[in-house]
Amino acid sequence: AAGGGRQASEVDALHAAVAEHALFNADRRTALRLATGLVHRGYGPAWTVCERLCDEHVGGGGDGRESTDRKLMEAAALEADLAEGRPALLAHVLAHCPPDRFGPTMERWRRAAAAASGPHGSAPAPAVSAS
Repeated sequence: AAGGGRQASEVDALHAAVAEHALFNADRRTALRLATGLVHRGYGPAWTVCERLCDEHVGGGGDGRESTDRKLMEAAALEADLAEGRPALLAHVLAHCPPDRFGPTMERWRRAAAAASGPHGSAPAPAVSAS
């Protein structure tokens, strides 16, 4: 079903656009959820969203009416999710980014993989694959 592949690619392109929009509006939770799905499906153009997720400072967002405690708890939870997912996001960036971005991204991936594995290096780092 060649048409099914094209349709899936169009859906992935839409999800990437929504993730970009979410980042623009400081909705990093939505952007992370969408980017994670795109990475799992091997959607190459999502590397830009992944790179921005790994670059941008966690925090912000909201309309100012939420309590500060709630914002801090949500920011901490998001940072934990990003810390766990950052090696996979950066691996996707490595597989699809232009050559001039490869060296600095590889160094960031190494740091993220080491941080995700914890103090004893027990967790394996995600493999970089060119899907």
